[in-house]
Amino acid sequence: MDLTFEDLCKQLRLSGVYNYVLDYQPDNEDLLQLLTSALQAELDKRHLNRQMRSLRLAGFPTRKMFEDLIPDHLPQDGREAIPALKALAFLKERRNVILIGNSGTGKTHMAIAIGIRACEQNYRVAFRTAAALINEMVEAKNENRLSIYIKQFRKIDLLIVDE
Repeated sequence: MDLTFEDLCKQLRLSGVYNYVLDYQPDNEDLLQLLTSALQAELDKRHLNRQMRSLRLAGFPTRKMFEDLIPDHLPQDGREAIPALKALAFLKERRNVILIGNSGTGKTHMAIAIGIRACEQNYRVAFRTAAALINEMVEAKNENRLSIYIKQFRKIDLLIVDE
């Protein structure tokens, strides 16, 4: 997506740079193109850094992608649900998803793939095992910081609880 110099300055919160260039009114179109390219590179770098930080903070035990999922292990309704899960429609609709099935069918793989896709789309994600989540809550309660702990979870767009 090609953004204008003005749009890039707004997204990067560089109103001073925009006002300076506006006042300067460069006659050289190459200079404006160079500045636009430099700002686009900065925006892309910030976006990538945000994604990497989001993936790290999510706490995924491994990196699993939809492309690596073997759909043959999934039941028919699971295979049919993959496009909607990839599109993260449930997040946009603020709905829950529960993955139920036998051991080895790919529930954790799919949950991690959904979480990674959500991180890539700038959603805040947390991955926890049920045991770890309970331990964290008990520990927070014992340290009289349960309300702070719960407040942190309210900021999360997607909480994945694995067995």
